[in-house]
Amino acid sequence: MNWLSANYKWLFDGTASAAVIALLGFLLHRFIDSRTTMPAKANNGTALTASPSIDIEAKVDASPHIEQNVYVGTPPPAQLNQDAEPNELPTLRPMKPREVLLHQGPDGVWFEASRDLERARRAIILPFKNVPKQTGRRTPRAVDVSAGLVFKTPNGSEEMHVNHGTWLDRFEYSVTFNAGESHDLLVALKDVPFVTLDNRNSYNPLERGRFRSGTVIYPPLMRAVWKEGTVEVVLLDGSGVTLFHGIFQYGLSAEKMFLTPTKLDSGSKVHFVPDPYNNGWAGNDKRTDIKVAGTFTYEGERKLTVVDAYLKGTTPRGRMTPQVLSDSGLRPVAPVNSFELQAQVPLTLTLNLLAEPILADRGKSLKGQLVLRDNLNEEHEIDPADFLWIGQR
Repeated sequence: MNWLSANYKWLFDGTASAAVIALLGFLLHRFIDSRTTMPAKANNGTALTASPSIDIEAKVDASPHIEQNVYVGTPPPAQLNQDAEPNELPTLRPMKPREVLLHQGPDGVWFEASRDLERARRAIILPFKNVPKQTGRRTPRAVDVSAGLVFKTPNGSEEMHVNHGTWLDRFEYSVTFNAGESHDLLVALKDVPFVTLDNRNSYNPLERGRFRSGTVIYPPLMRAVWKEGTVEVVLLDGSGVTLFHGIFQYGLSAEKMFLTPTKLDSGSKVHFVPDPYNNGWAGNDKRTDIKVAGTFTYEGERKLTVVDAYLKGTTPRGRMTPQVLSDSGLRPVAPVNSFELQAQVPLTLTLNLLAEPILADRGKSLKGQLVLRDNLNEEHEIDPADFLWIGQR
């Protein structure tokens, strides 16, 4: 104690000890405060976000008026989302079918013949193209597109399914369409009898170092088809989205092969009964948002597959986004990329379209004519309808 009092007697001095205690208390308070406000460290050394502090003196700057609107019966006109962007799909369009001469390579790949024509095989092909969008707009790619084919006899009593059709110049059964690119689908080949080709190869083992000793190369299977009938063609991308659906009549003989799209019956007609409360438009200086809402009916013998729509006199800025509604028309069932119309079967849905230019003044009704495009690239005009202004005032 003598040693302690001799060396630290200033601690026992009243004035000095009070100052020391105050200093220690201040340092302890700063230490505790730093532990509660500094971000904690996770096990990996990264900072964890601290809980935000609450300012109990902050002012609430909200409007004291709350407007309540209660609607009885039919709901009010819906507001269109001016900032929404369409989920655009590539447009794969069939071109004119061609009768060609083909050779088959040692790897099983079929390609158009340029020499040894006397040994080439006659075939009919259906080219498809990824149609570019308008100038200044991006054209989506169609990735890993495969083709399914269904051949039927003229009376439809028999049919034959091909899971994966064969593309020219491709070992695998899928192709990728870049903007403006085209690829040729082999539909039928001259043999005894006529055949189509069913490709089972999902990838090419001969590229990118995939080939291994003992790898077996499987060429496409030959499947016999009838000399005449119809063939249904469906193109799907790698995620299973339908990019094309069409039906063609075909004929195969020693003299000529032909393939023509099935035409609509004469007198077929699409009718549209608009929903007076939700069929409308909105727009600004850059684009027009059109909401087509109502019930469609169809007069015709076969199903009509609608893949796109636009308002006559406008330039589309994206593909349609249809949504089929329930029987009551009050709730959506599911968004789809296309829809089918059957004879005398009403279908209630909404179509959201983007277009330019604006065809009416803001705040006023727009009278327009809707045009539907089917899977055979045929257009069907509907009687003009009124589109109410449903944008913000």
